[in-house]
Amino acid sequence: MKLPGNKYIEAISVQQLLELANAVVSGYVRRSIIPKRENEDVKMAIVEKFISQREKIDKAFEGKSKLTTYYIAIMNRMCCEIIRHENRYWYTVVENEYPKELQESDSITMKFETEKDVIIKHEELRLEQVINSYPVKKGKLLLFLKFYFDLPISREEVERYAEHLTDDLALLLKREQTTARSEVYNILATAVNLVEHKNIKGDAVRMWMNKHLESVISELNKYDESEYSIDNIETLLEFHYSRAIPAPAINTLLSILLILFF
Repeated sequence: MKLPGNKYIEAISVQQLLELANAVVSGYVRRSIIPKRENEDVKMAIVEKFISQREKIDKAFEGKSKLTTYYIAIMNRMCCEIIRHENRYWYTVVENEYPKELQESDSITMKFETEKDVIIKHEELRLEQVINSYPVKKGKLLLFLKFYFDLPISREEVERYAEHLTDDLALLLKREQTTARSEVYNILATAVNLVEHKNIKGDAVRMWMNKHLESVISELNKYDESEYSIDNIETLLEFHYSRAIPAPAINTLLSILLILFF
């Protein structure tokens, strides 16, 4: 059954909306971003806001994905807004308002989780989801991105792409801080020729990298949660895969996240 006004929209009950909201909130609860005691309140707040904006939300649906996927993305944005506004309150509850065991648990969580942690964790999760959406090319894509941006590479990551040629490729994937980007493409072209038995040049790798980087960036920016570009995607990759990132760069990362920080 389809609802009037948008040929792509099918009738989804309030109960189904509750189930979708529960799936979104539960993920943040499992990672201790939302306290367990707030689970139900956050879920209901999302559903109430969603229902109040449903007509506008449905009109914006273009049918490019499953309706439930679209709804989950909208609810995730709403959830992130609630986290940003309520996070400080959740972890500064009045003493004795909750049982001692719960206070101690919240105290530990408060020390571990800051508002910046919450936001960056969310971005790291989204990055993983995008990278994992390339099941066939995941090993190659992640390996090439890490080598290109000079991030730590594990033997397992080399093996995932090279298989029985792991030792040969590991020797090839050596670079210095002074290695030019053009030379990086040439090294990766040699890697492709070794593993995939091709005969390509650095320019072919450059075009392949640009195409897939643009695809990753497009997915990250899909629901207007961020404003990544070729110039700044390195910040998120560097933080997620090396953690060796200075505070100014973290602030740069946060400034990219339009929906969460502004």
